[in-house]
Amino acid sequence: MKAVLVFISCLLAAPLVSAQGSPTKESKLGPRAALKEACAEDLKTLCADAKPGPRAQMKCLRRKKDQVSEACKTQMEQTKKEITKRMKKRKK
Repeated sequence: MKAVLVFISCLLAAPLVSAQGSPTKESKLGPRAALKEACAEDLKTLCADAKPGPRAQMKCLRRKKDQVSEACKTQMEQTKKEITKRMKKRKK
């Protein structure tokens, strides 16, 4: 549960930038907005009954990860990788 909270709080953190320094979709929109955009249809169709707010929505999408669109799945994985990388850098 703690890892989920850390993940969600990191989603709300500053925009992400790729390792090469070039702007990514996340850096233009912010990680939360990029996920919301990529997963908008999945949220409507798969998680319409989820409580409002990013935590409940992400929990629903993860629970139904086998049913989400490829775009949503890809964005979730990319965001998770970027946040994990940022967290590792902070610990150093």
